[in-house]
Amino acid sequence: MTKALSFLIISTLITFTISCKKEDPSDNVDNEETEVIDTLFPGEYFPVYPGSYWNYNDGSTFTVKATYEISYVYDYDWPDPLYADAGGNYTKYYLPIINMYGVDRAVYNYSFLHYSGSEFYEPEKFFDTNSNAWTNYEHGYGDSYSVINRDTSLVINGSIMDSLICVRSFMDSAPLDIQAYFGHYRFYKKGVGMVRKDWRSLSDSTEHSFELVDYFVNH
Repeated sequence: MTKALSFLIISTLITFTISCKKEDPSDNVDNEETEVIDTLFPGEYFPVYPGSYWNYNDGSTFTVKATYEISYVYDYDWPDPLYADAGGNYTKYYLPIINMYGVDRAVYNYSFLHYSGSEFYEPEKFFDTNSNAWTNYEHGYGDSYSVINRDTSLVINGSIMDSLICVRSFMDSAPLDIQAYFGHYRFYKKGVGMVRKDWRSLSDSTEHSFELVDYFVNH
């Protein structure tokens, strides 16, 4: 047998063996892209980084959960966010979750997300670094916000804090008693958060306020 013939026979056997080899599942790995969900970090005037907290002299404490959590942010009013798979126009983000007065709220930039069942949705803006006025529609009324001052100073817990931004919220389309109750003035400090809140009592129209006593920003 010539060397050429031997080589031909061996090559044929190798080819036959390879073609009869059982298919390895790893040869057909599904290379679908994994869903990428962005993490939206807190704004500098409301730095709610996971693990942070704020204590106020009315006895209240705001705390931020230890991790970012997935939340749904809707681009428009969707009738029932619990049925997100039905076709609602939303985007998923990892957002910080702050607990205020026993209620968890996802913080989306300078907005809170409304909450229903197990999902957060539709942003409600409470602060804006650029706009001087905006409105959120909730409670059946237009909840309006306006920036009163972008550079004011206050004595907070015995020390002067300057470069504060004051935001007023009010319900101009609501009955007068509700307008009075929701007429808040909030003061924000860059790198700190909300340092003071003033409001008028619904029951007796007296003025009240509370201010920051202690805080920790885990940044």
